[in-house]
Amino acid sequence: MRRLEILNNYLATHTVPELVAKKLDANSFLTNNFAYHALRIGNSIGDNLDISIEIIILDEIAKKYNLILNTTEHAELHTQGISEADLDSLVQAAILFENIKNNKKQYKEILRKISYFIRKEFYPVIHQD
Repeated sequence: MRRLEILNNYLATHTVPELVAKKLDANSFLTNNFAYHALRIGNSIGDNLDISIEIIILDEIAKKYNLILNTTEHAELHTQGISEADLDSLVQAAILFENIKNNKKQYKEILRKISYFIRKEFYPVIHQD
């Protein structure tokens, strides 16, 4: 109860944007501290990075094979028509995507580089005074 009182007092005496205030919580599942519910994720933070990277990869593959990337419900590649050539392009694109995803060593190395790049780019923003 004490944490809730502290949080409510803080919110009453400080200017906190409503969007942030809604996501502040006096109860954390992992600690006895306050929590900021930044976003809902699956099993791990890596899931979100993987999904984002996979959509970028699919977008580039779609451009290469003249396909349409649709992310309405699922990330899908769509053909421009119904010819055999359209299906060939779709199959080639799918194979390329699966090969990229399933080459775990290369994929993890690329993810590591992307993570490093993101950290490097945001370091000055996060650590500015």
